[in-house]
Amino acid sequence: MKSFHSNILKLMDQIINQIAANIHKFTFSDQAFTRCRKLNAIDLIKLILNIGAGSLNTELLKLES
Repeated sequence: MKSFHSNILKLMDQIINQIAANIHKFTFSDQAFTRCRKLNAIDLIKLILNIGAGSLNTELLKLES
């Protein structure tokens, strides 16, 4: 069962990486995600998928650690 979960997580990471590599297909502007940000496209997608019921500050601090 543990290998099943790790396979799902690997697949999810692959999908997120593919989306981030082709981020221009998912945005309205060609300039989106072109600047260097603290949260790149990969981290932003993972944050949105993993966000819990805590405050925004708490969730962002969890992301950094």
